[in-house]
Amino acid sequence: MGLDSTILVKVDKKTKKRMDSIDVNWSSRIRDFIERELMKKARMNEAERIRSALFREASGLDSTGVIRKMRGSRHGASSN
Repeated sequence: MGLDSTILVKVDKKTKKRMDSIDVNWSSRIRDFIERELMKKARMNEAERIRSALFREASGLDSTGVIRKMRGSRHGASSN
């Protein structure tokens, strides 16, 4: 995958000095972080889409009727 865009991250001099003092590929770490955050957001969006679809589907449900039907099948129709 080629690099198409560049971003600039500003840090204070003290932070930059500390970053330089350890052997870390900061560009790679930042790219990994961004990718994880994007995947997390995509999963959250998908979960919200599913939740909304389930809510729409259930919004027309007669919950009282469902409970009565469940009780009737569990205890026999004569127990209502």
